[in-house]
Amino acid sequence: MLPNYFKTALRNLVNNRTDSLTNIVGLAIGLAAGRQECWRCLSG
Repeated sequence: MLPNYFKTALRNLVNNRTDSLTNIVGLAIGLAAGRQECWRCLSG
């Protein structure tokens, strides 16, 4: 079952490259900003 999910996800990434890239970059920026904010709150 799990390999089917990976196949579907990879197929969607390849077929919708622009949307996938936008989503991945946005997620990375959001996670980095959240991590930095938590680090700032905890250290000071």
